[in-house]
Amino acid sequence: MSKDNLLPESVKEVLTEESVLSIEEAIKDKLTLSVEAALTSQDELYSEKLQELIQAIDKDHTTKLKRIVEAVDKNNAKKLITVIKKYEGEVNNDASKFKNTLVESISDYIEEYIQEAVPTEAIL
Repeated sequence: MSKDNLLPESVKEVLTEESVLSIEEAIKDKLTLSVEAALTSQDELYSEKLQELIQAIDKDHTTKLKRIVEAVDKNNAKKLITVIKKYEGEVNNDASKFKNTLVESISDYIEEYIQEAVPTEAIL
């Protein structure tokens, strides 16, 4: 279908070719503006929805990461407490053994020193 067949004969007599081209150009411009306005509106709507989606995802990720950090902290705290108890036990045990060894050594030393320094006949 050509544009000549679309217009009735009475309109063809009134409008010149130039007028028809001007009308077509105006319709094309209006159509272009309408399409651009619809696309802009759609873009704004989708931008808002995307922003809301991103915020919801961020909130969810934040909540999950907080739970993960708390779980890791709790686990590491338990391990640290175990290490501290083990260390304190070893230190106390080693200190006790060292003290007993030291007391025994000093006792042996004093006993030998007394035997050498003081004759046995002097004590009897």
